[in-house]
Amino acid sequence: MYMPLACVIDSSILCLHGGLSPSVPFVEAIAEIERVQDIPESGPMCDLVWSDPDPTEKEGWSVNNRGAGYLFSKQVVS
Repeated sequence: MYMPLACVIDSSILCLHGGLSPSVPFVEAIAEIERVQDIPESGPMCDLVWSDPDPTEKEGWSVNNRGAGYLFSKQVVS
């Protein structure tokens, strides 16, 4: 059984296991990701599972020390 990558609550709250992806420019694009597969080592599905908010004041995207996904800033969330 495969779990969903994300859900939207009350048309306003996006819930993800991990975080955002520079490869997913809008919420509707998540539905286009092939879900019936193991989590790949890179790409949009990997990012949605392994990306994290960046606790520093850097803006934009940066390398995630986990080795998968990205760190994303408050600016990206906005």
